[in-house]
Amino acid sequence: MRCRTRSQASFVTFAFAAADLLIAVGDDDAVRFAAGAARLFVGAPAEQLVGRSVVHLFAPDDYLLVRHLLRRARAGKRVGPVVVTSVTGAIARLRALADPTSDIVAVTLSDMRAARLAEGLSRPPLLRRDQLVAALDRLLAEAEGVVDPHLSLIDIKGFDRLSSRCGAQLVAELMAVLRAGSIDGQMAAELTPGRYAVVHEGQAAGEDLREEVRHLLAMVVEPGPLALDAVAIPLSEPTFGIRELSQAIAHLLGVFAAHGREAVSPSLAAALDAHLRATLERLDRLRASIEDLRFTLVFQPIVRLPERTAHHFEALIRFSQAGESPEATLQLAEKAGLVGQLDLRIVRRVLAELRQAPAEVRVAANLSARSIEDARFIAELLQILSKSDVDAIRLMFEITESHALVDMAHARSVLLHLRERGHMICLDDFGSGAAAFQYIRYLPADFVKLAGSFTKSVQASPRERTIVRSVVQLCRELGIQVVAENVETEEECRAMEELGVGFGQGFLFGAPRADFRGGPPASVRRGLAREEWA
Repeated sequence: MRCRTRSQASFVTFAFAAADLLIAVGDDDAVRFAAGAARLFVGAPAEQLVGRSVVHLFAPDDYLLVRHLLRRARAGKRVGPVVVTSVTGAIARLRALADPTSDIVAVTLSDMRAARLAEGLSRPPLLRRDQLVAALDRLLAEAEGVVDPHLSLIDIKGFDRLSSRCGAQLVAELMAVLRAGSIDGQMAAELTPGRYAVVHEGQAAGEDLREEVRHLLAMVVEPGPLALDAVAIPLSEPTFGIRELSQAIAHLLGVFAAHGREAVSPSLAAALDAHLRATLERLDRLRASIEDLRFTLVFQPIVRLPERTAHHFEALIRFSQAGESPEATLQLAEKAGLVGQLDLRIVRRVLAELRQAPAEVRVAANLSARSIEDARFIAELLQILSKSDVDAIRLMFEITESHALVDMAHARSVLLHLRERGHMICLDDFGSGAAAFQYIRYLPADFVKLAGSFTKSVQASPRERTIVRSVVQLCRELGIQVVAENVETEEECRAMEELGVGFGQGFLFGAPRADFRGGPPASVRRGLAREEWA
């Protein structure tokens, strides 16, 4: 494109500053002019881009996003930087600026491959709730270049009435609108179908975003009009630290996802207050549950893989209060310092169950890493064990949250003492943290339980297979048995057996159940069930 006026030439020069590629786009979305590192982003020299649709210079998943970014630029709105993927797979930051004296929109791309590789991130169309909270934590901690951050919560009423085809079309357009309006194009999340959260700069950007979503919803005529209920909440609270901000935001998102816009607190201060009240109520319920033994145990088998016969059961806790997962409740017990009391009551309950069970039954009780670092807990545990008439070989201990161990020497001493008494030790979630190999170097163990993610990934990933094979070989040389978690299919089971894993746990071999006294779970081989003990 030969610039028709001096002002247009100045505009193009200004837009190109600090960018790797400049693309001048006409009102028909065709490229009028291009200069810079076109081969990196498009795989062709810059002069060959002229006349092509700018949208098709990007990955198909970003077509709608780019169209919405151009539309925003033509409306005089600030666009970018937004992270996009080019047709060659290059990751770039896109900015767009409309020339007020012509129909030209200048689109600039800046290469960010090194940054993306360093972060090791993939870029889903929309984030999950936990990913958005984590991204917000990083954003608020760094606070560089972000002015007046706001969180918009968007609740689309009637979304569940959409047909699958209409719903898919709307979601595709909606994702593009939400990403286009978010910081860096990376700060939009789907909390539940029809409920979304977007982080952007300034109150005005939130109003623009709501107007774009409202315009999009107005195009849906079947099965009836969709209503929009949205609110933008400032994220700048001078009296809050990062931890308080994160807690308040997580609470807001959780309440909004579950109950919609009407239930959301109007400010972060109100949200934090509600979060603290809810946490205290949960703590009161948890203390009462522990003190009054208002929980039950279920037992899931760990089997020898070649024979599919039960070696032992893991005791898993279930709480009586509805609406909360065992994992969330246990995390709360960890944070509140109540996990030691809970672990002791579980050990007592397991011993009581073992007294009534056949002599061959063995059960693993979970002990938190925080518990075994507590001297008072260990003293009480040893007192319980010394008074028990249950053979020590029947009571195993599985150490959870081992990454939280601080005093490795103390933990080693405790586990050695338990093994000397005749109890077998299992280290849970092996491989889920960077220090996993340090644990088997220092901590005595009879079993390590591979993180469940390995079970799901070894079939598709040669890298994961190599890691598991190396872990199995190392453990074999150390005399440690390996357990695969979350085994749900015959294919997963075969993959683990081929890698040398000797034991498995998962729904393929049996779901957690309330009573093991009637005998071991059915052994499953080639789809046939048969009762059999190890």
